[in-house]
Amino acid sequence: MENNNSPKKSSRFYKQTSLRKKLPIYGDGQSVREWIHVSDQVKGIQTVLEKRNPGEIYNIGTISPLSNDALASEIIKVMVSDERMKSYVSDRQGHDFRYSVDSEEIESLGFKREIDFKDGLEETVKWYMNNTDWWS
Repeated sequence: MENNNSPKKSSRFYKQTSLRKKLPIYGDGQSVREWIHVSDQVKGIQTVLEKRNPGEIYNIGTISPLSNDALASEIIKVMVSDERMKSYVSDRQGHDFRYSVDSEEIESLGFKREIDFKDGLEETVKWYMNNTDWWS
């Protein structure tokens, strides 16, 4: 799973949890992002490359807005860990509360997301579990 604005967050959360380290969550964890599986994001980019109208702007949004706190909870749940793994840290100065994009333009080209958030998250966590040599 990935977020166009913070592609490393879910992988960092997985790594921290697998190493039994606390998950650092900025502020109160209520900042909201949209999460998309990397396969869907790549399909979105491919759709734009093949069907774009010059001069148009295409956002690859989702219908999966989720707070950073909720994302941490979902990863903890998939990894059968404990909510006490969360650690709230000072928020970054000027940190945006919400990133939200309108994907109407890319959908007009025929793009459709195929991977459900929870299914994609489980697949991502399993990948990290089976590929520790890649990230450790």
